Amino acid sequence: MTLAARYLSARTLDTAPALSAPPGAGEVELAPAYVGICGTDLHIFHGDMDARVAAPAVLGHEMSGRVVRVGPGVEGWQPGDAVTVMPLRWDGSCPACRKGHQHICQHLDFIGIDSPGAMQQRWTVPASTLVRLPGSVPLDRAALVEPTAVAVHDVGRAGVRDGERVVVVGGGPVGVLI
Repeated sequence: MTLAARYLSARTLDTAPALSAPPGAGEVELAPAYVGICGTDLHIFHGDMDARVAAPAVLGHEMSGRVVRVGPGVEGWQPGDAVTVMPLRWDGSCPACRKGHQHICQHLDFIGIDSPGAMQQRWTVPASTLVRLPGSVPLDRAALVEPTAVAVHDVGRAGVRDGERVVVVGGGPVGVLI
């Protein structure tokens, strides 16, 4: 039996047994080692996202861990591989996806918000969401890959060049990383 930390309602969490089925076709079972608590997770905890999040909900999209098992048809991954997850799953068929704008998929599944996240002892995700971690990155630091990627993406989109000055509004973790 594995356990999960679950959001039940505003300011209420519990731990409970989690369903742990073998990974299906194209899926990988992970053992999360570290899970970050994002600002979005705090909004959920305070009850601000109850219209979107179906309780009980297992949160957590900033994580690092290791592959435990691979499902049928999964290639390139094996037990013990250190990974993090790109927590977005799109349908590939809506108008936005067909135009190459998967980030605004009309049926976007933000894993860890819209579907179960990493705050559990075993977590099954699509193999397509895995990101391999270099051996030189410790798992405790690797849990910061997702928010760091958001910050790098934001700076890239802004087109900031060496020597330019910018103002970052918001001193949360992503703002600090920017």
